Amino acid sequence: MIKTAINGTFDILHCGHLSLIDYARRNTDSLLVCIDSDDRVRDLKGNSRPINSQEERKTLLENIKGIDEVLIFDNEQELRNIYKNYQPDRLVIGVEYKGKRIIGAEHCRSIDYFERLEGYSTTQKIKNIISR
Repeated sequence: MIKTAINGTFDILHCGHLSLIDYARRNTDSLLVCIDSDDRVRDLKGNSRPINSQEERKTLLENIKGIDEVLIFDNEQELRNIYKNYQPDRLVIGVEYKGKRIIGAEHCRSIDYFERLEGYSTTQKIKNIISR
């Protein structure tokens, strides 16, 4: 059984998120998605985020075909522990993390870098909405 994991905020779902999920789901039997807690998102992105609560984001992701489990993490150690327990064969992460520290990488057999779709980001979506 091949297990794959991805993580992120997944605040306002868009085609970039779906493309990542589709990519991660290829050649795997089980896909785990880990999402940042609301507190963690506020710490990383400011008090105006997230737009959708962790429970809303979790529910939306749980209803996407191909995702087997969604877990919420509040800090780096919790994410490491999730990966330690899950023991993914593959961690899929954005190509922008190449050469950078990847939380929990020591518990993953391989790292697979995903080339993001140009023009898709939650931050950009929010800016587009505000500027209308």
